[in-house]
Amino acid sequence: MSFIDVKEEILSTRNLGKEFNDVWVLNDININLKKGEIHSIVGENGAGKSTFIKILSGVYAPSKGEIIINSQKVKFNNVKESEQMGIRTVHQEINLIPFFNVMENIFIGAELEKKVMVINILDKKKSAEKAKEALDTLGVELDLNKYVHKLDTSMRRIVQICKVLV
Repeated sequence: MSFIDVKEEILSTRNLGKEFNDVWVLNDININLKKGEIHSIVGENGAGKSTFIKILSGVYAPSKGEIIINSQKVKFNNVKESEQMGIRTVHQEINLIPFFNVMENIFIGAELEKKVMVINILDKKKSAEKAKEALDTLGVELDLNKYVHKLDTSMRRIVQICKVLV
């Protein structure tokens, strides 16, 4: 008797398409992504890669087709809704604040807070733990207090990836 490892499908698209000014820039895109798989999207300039990602991340609404996450059809009205469903985007351009440290860049806009009396303050201990977990997931050691402008491009990219993992 053999064991078949059937991985759970977490994201799929059915006949997804996008039209701008009567021109179809994407037409009938069908994908199936399973938990634990790694995929890349490659193609020539203008092939629709960025448009596809923008649809998945809630920037654009599809003109046709459907997005299915964990067997549930979804429609995103904005980026926040796609993030709530677990979709995060690492953009091509590195958007970090050079004179902030690694941890500050990872959590800017998504600060972990704790309440002291009636005031919310940044929970540095919890933030450091989460940042360390993200770095460990990537198999990278990096000083959380190091300023981003002192990092090379590959380490800046790692910081950017950590932002979507926390």
